[in-house]
Amino acid sequence: MSLSRIALVAAAAACLSLTTGPSSAANPDPNSTGMLPLRANAIVGLWTAAVSVGPCNGNPTNTIQATINYHSGGTLSETNTMPIKGIPNMQGIPGINQRGPGMGTWRYNPRTGQYTLDIRFNWFVDGVYHGYQVIHRENVIMSADGKQMGGPVHATRYFADGSKYAEFCGSESATRL
Repeated sequence: MSLSRIALVAAAAACLSLTTGPSSAANPDPNSTGMLPLRANAIVGLWTAAVSVGPCNGNPTNTIQATINYHSGGTLSETNTMPIKGIPNMQGIPGINQRGPGMGTWRYNPRTGQYTLDIRFNWFVDGVYHGYQVIHRENVIMSADGKQMGGPVHATRYFADGSKYAEFCGSESATRL
């Protein structure tokens, strides 16, 4: 067998090894979902999350419940249990604070088996656009059965002009629905 043919067979075998995931729950049958059975796609689906956050130099002071839908291809949509009517004087900002739904992206690192997530949503105060918040998560680890995941959270809230208002840190744990 020629060297180039051996290299081609080795590359094909390597690609096939990437198509196996941690479980059938995490990588559903492509015949019924249309989703490629890649390890990265183990995150795809609907999750419920509990996030504990607070000032980055202190202890978590808030627990936030959220529902996150990870889409095949690396995008996500998120909503949480903040009341639609808003919360008065939230995070030290006077007025009724309301937030919009979160949208974002996810990436998978096949070398580490970890995910990186970025989510952004808008803030409104007294019904007027006030700015946005960005949530960045690195080193998100999924359980071997594909039903649990978690990791650190870092969030930054910005005013409408793009200047930074505050940073928040904490952790999230999520369960596949």
